[in-house]
Amino acid sequence: MGLEGLKRKDPPDSGPLSKHNDEFVAGAKVKTKVKKVKKYHRVAFMLDNIADAQVDRLSLLPRTFRVSRSKVVRVAVALLAAQTEEEIVRLLQSAHGE
Repeated sequence: MGLEGLKRKDPPDSGPLSKHNDEFVAGAKVKTKVKKVKKYHRVAFMLDNIADAQVDRLSLLPRTFRVSRSKVVRVAVALLAAQTEEEIVRLLQSAHGE
């Protein structure tokens, strides 16, 4: 028992219609979505055990999709950046005093 009889056979030529179809398919433009590549930078920072546990807990909250720890940090930074300057200073002062 071997694979000798399993050779690819070329489809039968259907004449001018087959040639026309082949040219049509070969000339078709392929539509592709171009994704904009985001560039991320690896950074390291220290978290105490409480903040680390909170990031883990927050990343597990969504039940219908997956959220990475990095995404939790990016969302937190975006929310902080949306605050007024005075509010940001007040929040950072309260974190500094811990």
